[in-house]
Amino acid sequence: MNKKPKIAIIGLSGESVFMKVDHFHRLGETLVSRDFHSEPGGKGFNQAVAVSRLGGKAHFLSAVGDDGYGIACERYLCDQGVIPHLKVKSGHKTAYAVILTDKQGENRVTVFPGASSELKTPDLDDFEDVIADSSILLLQLEVPIPVVKQAIRLANRHRVPVILNPAPAKPLDREVLDGVTILTPNESEALSICALTTHERLSRLIESLQVLNKTIIVTRGKNGAVIIEKNKITTIPGLDVDCLDSTGAGDVFNGALAVSWASGRTLVEAARFANAAAALSVTKEHVMDALPTRAEVEEFIRKMGGEA
Repeated sequence: MNKKPKIAIIGLSGESVFMKVDHFHRLGETLVSRDFHSEPGGKGFNQAVAVSRLGGKAHFLSAVGDDGYGIACERYLCDQGVIPHLKVKSGHKTAYAVILTDKQGENRVTVFPGASSELKTPDLDDFEDVIADSSILLLQLEVPIPVVKQAIRLANRHRVPVILNPAPAKPLDREVLDGVTILTPNESEALSICALTTHERLSRLIESLQVLNKTIIVTRGKNGAVIIEKNKITTIPGLDVDCLDSTGAGDVFNGALAVSWASGRTLVEAARFANAAAALSVTKEHVMDALPTRAEVEEFIRKMGGEA
């Protein structure tokens, strides 16, 4: 990856609070956290910083409130080499998230979307030139669906590929599906897209996703990923690492996928790189401290016996 591809990202910006617990809440139970940590975040925010650290030129459109958290988000993005395009929504609070992590490194996330809910389609007007000049548009579903749809239309107009990470899971209509180049759900989100129960086998899920006639990468955590391209199925095996905190691993995967694919690698090669980046990220706590650089991922791949 010798190029520095330009990636446009649209998503949520806010403050994230992390607390450690032995286990997740049972009904009516009050837990005492073993630790406390706060940092800026949001799925789009995480992906933008990941893109920058992994060698891409990240342009990030988001909305924040007229408060200290909004100022902190912009300052952090600039420090990380991300070019921020933040819309300040007066009278609204910047988004906020609480993340609980248990002993196994699994997490539960609660998000207050705040000002990110106020991002509107007109906010895209002066971002269209950025999209048009980008290698890829990277989206999630933490901003209003009308904004997602308009962003897809703009990308399609300028023939810019679109990667949509459909999280948090929401119904996707045909307009969204038709305009997206690659969908990157995790297994839970993929089941939701197909209206399947959580007890369905992976083979049944793949069959249902094939009907959509889209390129889809299902991320499977420690089990790797599955790429579905029409009638071709490619399995990306999981990597054996000690998981301390899985928060943000999906965002690392998407940022790494965008940078690697835009740099000229095949989709399978890009997915392998993204899988390694995500696996490396779970070996560290929280999100910002865990977002790896390109050099760190390449060294990790070599240590695991692969090619960077």
